[in-house]
Amino acid sequence: MIIVINTFLGLVHSRPAWAGQQVIQMAVRFISLFFACMVATASLGSSDAVQGNEPDSPSRLADSTAIRQVVETMNRAITERDLPKLIGTFAEGAIRVDSFPAHRFIAPDPEQQIDVQTADLKARWETVAPILFSTTRFYRRKVVDTSVHVDADLAVAWIDIETETLSKEQDAKIAKNAFKEICVLRRETDGWKILVLTNNRQDKIR
Repeated sequence: MIIVINTFLGLVHSRPAWAGQQVIQMAVRFISLFFACMVATASLGSSDAVQGNEPDSPSRLADSTAIRQVVETMNRAITERDLPKLIGTFAEGAIRVDSFPAHRFIAPDPEQQIDVQTADLKARWETVAPILFSTTRFYRRKVVDTSVHVDADLAVAWIDIETETLSKEQDAKIAKNAFKEICVLRRETDGWKILVLTNNRQDKIR
């Protein structure tokens, strides 16, 4: 896992001369498939244990607890509209991976292939948060379950999330949604930080 993630991140951030756009897209698609495989395997293990690290050592259990706290802090910060606290959970250079649009205002073209995009995670939220916070009465995120796999100084968290949103539109009703989110985290001097984030959230067509 460490080799795959480090290779991907190096390719995305440095973009060497020999890595053309097609190579970049292939790398991003590969990591998206890698995430999808991890989602599938997550359902095979118990969320109460640190997967793949049995017997559980005290240090790995401590890592799992710390990672769950980061996940909770990230989602609570979004609910509380605390952008600095949210950004504080991100590693420097953290990226967001999207394999399809989260918001669909028209039906997708059935012939369209998956369009994988990456973006700076901090910049993404600095753009999205003011819009989200100004157009909604509330946007609440609840962490339902979190499964964790620790591999040295990298970790993956699979997160089940439920949301409630109430827009400021007249006669608006609470919109509920549920999705899975995957975070790749890195151990840093001040604790675990989110390095890569993706999810399978899709709103209903409006």
